[in-house]
Amino acid sequence: MTVRDQALPPVVTPASRLDPYPLYRLLRERSPVHWDEETRSWYVSRRDDTVELLRDPRLGAHTYPDWVHSLPLPERRDVVPVEDHLARWPVFSDRPAQQLLRRRLQPALSRTAVAPMGDAIREVTRSLARGLGAGPADLLTGFARPAATWTLSRLLGTSPDEDGPRLVRWSDALVRYLGSTGVDVRLAGAARVAVEELTGYVVSRMLDDPVTPVAQALARALVEEQTVELDDVVAMVAQLVTGGVEPTATATCVMALRHAQSREMPAPGTDHSAGAAFADPEVWADAQVEEALRFDPPFHFAPREVKADFDYRGHPFVTGQRVVLILASAGHDTAGGEAMSRCPVTGAAGATAVSDSAGRPPVATGEQAAGHLAFGRGRHYCLGASLARLHLRMAWSALAEARVLERVDAAAVERIPDFGMTSFRTCPLRPV
Repeated sequence: MTVRDQALPPVVTPASRLDPYPLYRLLRERSPVHWDEETRSWYVSRRDDTVELLRDPRLGAHTYPDWVHSLPLPERRDVVPVEDHLARWPVFSDRPAQQLLRRRLQPALSRTAVAPMGDAIREVTRSLARGLGAGPADLLTGFARPAATWTLSRLLGTSPDEDGPRLVRWSDALVRYLGSTGVDVRLAGAARVAVEELTGYVVSRMLDDPVTPVAQALARALVEEQTVELDDVVAMVAQLVTGGVEPTATATCVMALRHAQSREMPAPGTDHSAGAAFADPEVWADAQVEEALRFDPPFHFAPREVKADFDYRGHPFVTGQRVVLILASAGHDTAGGEAMSRCPVTGAAGATAVSDSAGRPPVATGEQAAGHLAFGRGRHYCLGASLARLHLRMAWSALAEARVLERVDAAAVERIPDFGMTSFRTCPLRPV
């Protein structure tokens, strides 16, 4: 029996929940198109395969899970409304209403459209970075999460102070439910309440008096598109909320952790032999953003469903089967990626990134930097990608200016053991 033929462990284990990157490497090396019996899913781990299948029309969004209607009545009361809601998310749906909403929102979320928000985001992130003070603090709760919430509130046209805490609570409830396996009635109940409250928020705070391009686009779509219903608009806002709060905060922490786990980085603006990429603060910030997204993206998976039988790499993909495209694994299937194939947030031996000869943390450039799959590809590509990049660039610059990056206590960082996503409980800062 060859190494490739040896049985692999189940995909979901306590170890893979805490640090999935050893599993991803094992899959790439031994079973790049892998069937896991326990989760009844295919897992695709190599980059070229993932890129190809993200665009393959024979794979589509996951169909509404009919099994929820066979649950006991007490569970159905919570699970069915939440699954009904999730089935309308554009990332989980190929229905015409969701495609119409995507087209309506794309102009309001383009790079050009969000660019005017840059100055305001810069000021807010600078203020939050300065506000961390010299004593013990937490990067997640004191900077990353409030900064992401502010940007999201600005995008939606609501108050960060008044509505921000609710946005975070709703995002947490929905993300926790999405990250669970099996049926967790407690998480389903919290998610159901979040959907109900979010619906009221969309109606009263966004659609009643839309003040931003995003809110205006959603309001017009609801009036002008016959196939678009209020629940579709709420689902779109829910996807923006869940993509705008915790994933953005997580990516901010990953950027800081990558710095903390590397040797001292020279300040941007000084003369470096590596060239202009290290001398230009904006180019340096962009590189840090892209590398963090490649190295440990907030969402690891793009789940798909087989819509028509076909063989892929000698494996039979049968209609109705679930196919999990591992975006986080694809980011490590690059030249030099194997040297950094451990999760950067567990503190485990071997997790430290490899630096260059001058002590700088590794930075992907050119095709490698632009080629990560953190935002997906194809018709389910993340609508908020341009705003996320803008926000993260400003966040990095603010943290660097305030010299907060040097204070991250990597050994004390606590990751939430969620399979399929990266998230944190705490990201402590040492006192000055």
